[in-house]
Amino acid sequence: MKTIESSIRAIIKTDPSEKKNIGTFTAIHTNPLVNKYLYSYLNKNLVDKKGYKSLVIFEEVIDKFFKELFQYEHGTTIVTSGSTESVLLAFHYAREQARDKKGITKPNMLIPEHAHYSLPRCAKMLNIEVREVAVTDECTTDVEDARKKVDENTILIVGVMGSTELGVIDDLVGLNQIAAEHETGLHIDAAISGFVIPFLETNIHYKFSQLSNLMSMNVSGHKFGLSLCGCGVLMIRDKRIIEKYAESIDYLSSGAKKMDNFMVTSSALGVFSMGTNIMYYGINGYKNFAKEYMATKTKLLKGLIKLGWDCYAGAEYAPQLFIYGEDVEKLSEFLELKGWVQHVYKAKGFKHAGLRVVIKKGSETRLQHEFLDDVAQFSNFGTKRPEVAAWKVQHIVTPPVTLEQ
Repeated sequence: MKTIESSIRAIIKTDPSEKKNIGTFTAIHTNPLVNKYLYSYLNKNLVDKKGYKSLVIFEEVIDKFFKELFQYEHGTTIVTSGSTESVLLAFHYAREQARDKKGITKPNMLIPEHAHYSLPRCAKMLNIEVREVAVTDECTTDVEDARKKVDENTILIVGVMGSTELGVIDDLVGLNQIAAEHETGLHIDAAISGFVIPFLETNIHYKFSQLSNLMSMNVSGHKFGLSLCGCGVLMIRDKRIIEKYAESIDYLSSGAKKMDNFMVTSSALGVFSMGTNIMYYGINGYKNFAKEYMATKTKLLKGLIKLGWDCYAGAEYAPQLFIYGEDVEKLSEFLELKGWVQHVYKAKGFKHAGLRVVIKKGSETRLQHEFLDDVAQFSNFGTKRPEVAAWKVQHIVTPPVTLEQ
């Protein structure tokens, strides 16, 4: 047994610390009450919530919280395994409704070029034509291009509130106007900013009460909602859609259930942890977190620019930034040696490759000090640490060696 345990411990130690994974949005902060009681939910299936009354209570907490934030009192809230499932469901319900109400048998939807890859993938899985909408010089959805591509078979126009790659926010009002003119729906992908924007003072219109044709919206729980991994929310304006198109199964141990979500097997840890977070932190807690993200972002931008790096800040309220510059590939390699998990990529609509830095709860101090110190060591050509200078000489100054086979 000790040999097996030591082997498992050795395997686990091959991973870098998730606390230094600055490229992912997955939460690293854990509510102390979640840590204390998570073992009560390790072997519970969310689909059996009729048998586990606590899951129903946590879902009610989540439902009330989201309806207050996003103002859709006559709608419904579906807890999912994450935004991919939420998107799949939103597109499915939109397709079914469009077929029955408008007789649309060859549906299409407008999805911006900078959308997360899961959106066009879900549409294609449902045999919905994807019409890609171009992005502007600001890397946001080109509203005029959307206007050109919408037609009588368009069942949804997708807008993004906080893009994955660059943190931009689309002109949601402009997209909603096009949806209204063509009597179709708007869907907002708020996987990232859905737990940030509502807690800051902004002029962004994102609520159902502000956007007449907003049909649905997805938000991730395991990002800035701070839940354990595998949690998302789908908000639907009209609960009658779910009542009509959700199917039922009757063989569960807890009895018959109307399946408004897709997954039959789904961990209860998501709904437990998000419900617990909402009860523990409340609106004021999330407001304080959002302010910390923005303050950290400002300090990071100032520090990185001072060190000579170019930064794309994205939307003012996005909890992320994008570092680029001549030596960004080498910077990424150096940061990896220092234990920082990230990589360089080419963002859609942006001419430079770079690396993303996500500002998460629990990472603020580490980013402002340890991360900036490491970037400074690289940027200053090793004036503080001789081994950094040696590394840069080896990787940047020395010409590449060609190996002949």
